[in-house]
Amino acid sequence: MSELAKALVQYQKHTKGFEADKQGNRSKYASIGAVISNVKQAAQYGLAFTQEVDFEGQMIFVRTVMLHESGETRESRYPVIVDDVTNNQKIGGAITYAKRYALASMFGTEKGVEDADDDGEINGLLQDAPKEPESKAPLSRPDSGQTAPAEVTSLAGGAVAVPKPEIKKVADKSPAEKFLDKVAGLVDAAKSHQAAVMVIEEYVPNIKTLAGLEQMWHRIKPSSKDMIEIFANKKLELMQAEANKGANNG
Repeated sequence: MSELAKALVQYQKHTKGFEADKQGNRSKYASIGAVISNVKQAAQYGLAFTQEVDFEGQMIFVRTVMLHESGETRESRYPVIVDDVTNNQKIGGAITYAKRYALASMFGTEKGVEDADDDGEINGLLQDAPKEPESKAPLSRPDSGQTAPAEVTSLAGGAVAVPKPEIKKVADKSPAEKFLDKVAGLVDAAKSHQAAVMVIEEYVPNIKTLAGLEQMWHRIKPSSKDMIEIFANKKLELMQAEANKGANNG
């Protein structure tokens, strides 16, 4: 048995694990501070750790390394998935979330962890609509590439040019836009709530991207628990697929 393994066995024999020390909206959970305080007890057995933020293309990872005084190491990477890469607060919350889970998993001290993790809520709950960075590009005509004509309005006494929204003809719409129109039309035409749910159950699983799921969410505007659950399950599926893709590429 390696020296690192022997030390980890001794640590796990003697530690009581970390406790849930934070009260979230739904239940208690263990903070990153509670996890680190517990894992630092492993130092008396010759174990230490480092956690760095690692990048690979557009993917963000938390790289956790367990070190033993003999020089042996173990390493893992945890993908950081955010639904709004323009929001530094969300990125920071997701990194903290990843650090806590990666560290607890590597040292095996998960006592006290509940299903709810409020330090991850800032990145969006499962029932929240997925988000994509807003485009800063001006509105343009799909056929000419020219900026749409602007109308002038008054704002605080000054003249401000505001692009007119582009109204597309059916022939100009992309297949994705036609798909959204079709599903939204079927939901609107449903004669009962259950019929509308059945439409969503049939078509939402066919969506391939978070951007597409976001567009569908805003078109349908689900408000009932059963509709939201369908979107939440699909969002989780797409986020897991992105995480697996990033891990496989690594």
